[in-house]
Amino acid sequence: MTKIGEVLDVVADTFGTTPEYLRSEKRDLGYANARCAFYFVASHLLDFSGEEISSEIGRSPSSCITLAKRAASKIVSDTDFRCKLSRIIAKIPISDYNSKVLFEEIFEGCEDGSLSAPAIREKLKKRRTRDQFNDPDKERYDQVNRSDKLYSARVDPSIPGLIDDFRKKSGMTKREITETALREFLERHDKS
Repeated sequence: MTKIGEVLDVVADTFGTTPEYLRSEKRDLGYANARCAFYFVASHLLDFSGEEISSEIGRSPSSCITLAKRAASKIVSDTDFRCKLSRIIAKIPISDYNSKVLFEEIFEGCEDGSLSAPAIREKLKKRRTRDQFNDPDKERYDQVNRSDKLYSARVDPSIPGLIDDFRKKSGMTKREITETALREFLERHDKS
């Protein structure tokens, strides 16, 4: 697993500076871009938290997240920034399958002009869509989240219908059903 300090070293090297300079209070444009790239890679590619990033660079978590979002505009408008960011990404071992695919899509979209900064920000939101699957080459996921014919649900297909029928007959909402079931489960296990 990549350590956050290693990411800062790679970013500093790519932008021609030192990690100490990036931790300083200096605000020159070149170093601001380097910090922006660091925040972007650390938060969006490697999933470090705002607190982890801020403690490494000596800034507040909110400023780190803001600059990570600002990087989307730089990716679209600044070719030099995009090239340096792709070199950084190439030097860092990425284990997340979806991040690799996502960044390939973003860079291709920027090259052909089909992606805007808001579109990049939307793509980077932390949620999985139906077209994102775990890496099928990893043994842990080879039988899960398959998009091919081999995938089969492990839930009885009649259960959702039974739940809807019960909800209609009882007049309870799904939340009330869940809360009641949980309360009964906890009561049953507290007695034992």
